[in-house]
Amino acid sequence: MEIVLTRIDDRLIHGQITTTWLRQYKCDTIFVVDNQVANDPLLKRILKSTAPADIRVEALTADRAADIIINNTGNSSKVMIITKRPAAIVRLVERGVEIKNVNVGGMQPKQGSKKISKAVSVTEDDIRDFNALLQQGIKVEIRMIPTDKEINLANLI
Repeated sequence: MEIVLTRIDDRLIHGQITTTWLRQYKCDTIFVVDNQVANDPLLKRILKSTAPADIRVEALTADRAADIIINNTGNSSKVMIITKRPAAIVRLVERGVEIKNVNVGGMQPKQGSKKISKAVSVTEDDIRDFNALLQQGIKVEIRMIPTDKEINLANLI
């Protein structure tokens, strides 16, 4: 199982994912890693219906996703991981999933957040989680679509 893209986008699967990111990063599976979605059958059905028919979509907790990735290293699947916030990626890494790069597409403002780019607002918890990823040597960049110029998130927090 190969992770071809790890993305933070609080909209999860939407037009930019299906029209640009899937073309750029050929994959056959999308793991939506989010506890709320993983435990909501209706949200799972909605997400599965938004992806192209030839793409398998799994909504999983971070722990379940880590188990699947770690136990299927010989599998030829190409996986895109999408999360709403960096905490899920921190958990994957803590569980032993090797992630080298994280793309941040959109994080809408929430109470107590600050805007660091056009489409990204972070809370203190997000900053802590991003710093944890950066300390592991993981590259974290902001790009809405593949053709956008990469912005190094480390320079903004």
